[in-house]
Amino acid sequence: MILITMALLMMIPMLAASPARAGGVKVITSSSTPVDSIDQADVKKIFLGKTKSWPDGNPVEFVVLKSGDVHENFLKSYVKKSASQFKTYWKKQVFTGKGKNPTSFGSENELLAYVTGKTGVIGYVSAETDTADAKILSEQ
Repeated sequence: MILITMALLMMIPMLAASPARAGGVKVITSSSTPVDSIDQADVKKIFLGKTKSWPDGNPVEFVVLKSGDVHENFLKSYVKKSASQFKTYWKKQVFTGKGKNPTSFGSENELLAYVTGKTGVIGYVSAETDTADAKILSEQ
């Protein structure tokens, strides 16, 4: 019994270091969007609907993943909210007429294809995702 407990305790650091738990997230946009970088505070404002345009005046559209570790890590790192807090925030925005639900995708590949195909869209993917066709604005 002690050996099993010891073995399980030794596995905890390995689980925490796995790529799915590492939490690395890239904030991305299309290569045609006229912005080269963005800080955490501006990402938060965009994803909370408080910033509606890029510095050049063109509209910004943000997209999210429906769920999962990448979604949760992004929200924690950039928006400073849990997934449930983010969902509740947007339900309130919609109910009060202050916004509409963000466009959401079931996979990183779908989100990446949408972002890279349209100027002015911002989204996020895991740090491990191949983003050769996208512009990386920030990475944590």
